[in-house]
Amino acid sequence: AQSRFLRNVVNRMRNQFFNTHGISLGSIRYYDMPSDYSIINGSEELHQMQRQQSIKAPEGGLNVFLVSNINLDGGYSTDALGVAGGIPAPVGVNGTGGSGITMIVQSSATSTGDIIAHELGHLFGFYHVTEAQRYDGVLMHDVIADTVSCTKPPSEMWDTEACMYNIMYPYAITGMVTQSFSNTQGLIMRLNPRGR
Repeated sequence: AQSRFLRNVVNRMRNQFFNTHGISLGSIRYYDMPSDYSIINGSEELHQMQRQQSIKAPEGGLNVFLVSNINLDGGYSTDALGVAGGIPAPVGVNGTGGSGITMIVQSSATSTGDIIAHELGHLFGFYHVTEAQRYDGVLMHDVIADTVSCTKPPSEMWDTEACMYNIMYPYAITGMVTQSFSNTQGLIMRLNPRGR
């Protein structure tokens, strides 16, 4: 059964991020996860869970796994609210360690919907508009022409910048600004067979 909370999450994603770019979410199916996957401990368990649980869903969909907590290791941020199966990931293919996104359910449907939209952006191949920190002194930006890059690393920002209005900003900032995908990001999603 679909809860009011999940309906509100789906409505947030549909109305704020996808309908505005001509993308329909299509049929949405809900499956209960085994309780032993309510907390994900390590990237190996994350990939095992996505591999095992995605085979229960029909091929061709976008898999979203909601959990209570994610404790990751090696190369992942340990404070991640969500993790995509890859950038890009095998969108619509089940049974792999990257077959979907996994995220921590938030207390608000709005925040949950925003984080799911962000992680789905990674599945479609989007990087952060600007990465959270410098790498070897270099500030890294995505390559999409109509996304605004941050002028400094988001980890060093204290004021609102235009880059924050894109959902691929690297931090969850629901309620601070109204975020969306850019027009080109919307086009890229529509061109993907799963984005129609």
